[in-house]
Amino acid sequence: MARTVVLIYGILVLLGGVAGFVMGKSTVSLIAGGGVGTALLVCYALAAKKPAMAFRTAGMLTLVMLGFWSFRTYTLMNEGKSIMMAAGNIVLAAVVLGLLAYAHFSAVKQKAASEG
Repeated sequence: MARTVVLIYGILVLLGGVAGFVMGKSTVSLIAGGGVGTALLVCYALAAKKPAMAFRTAGMLTLVMLGFWSFRTYTLMNEGKSIMMAAGNIVLAAVVLGLLAYAHFSAVKQKAASEG
């Protein structure tokens, strides 16, 4: 399940970076979204052989995105602009973190049950 979450989130972040570039002519969106999205896709690929490292990295990248979108929401609010997209990205990042945490603790519980 966790690999699928990382795959879907990586694709969404990558597409979000491309959309920011196409719709808003934002090179920063393309670089940031493209970079983080690609890194998440690499985490997806690595998860088959090194799941602990891959999921920790995916979690850290998701925290970075959560921090960025929180800051972006704050600046948009101060400018009196709509925060719908930024708030939606915060919710998405929080859900991804929750699912990654759930998968981690489920795996730990299963390992403890099989050992004891």
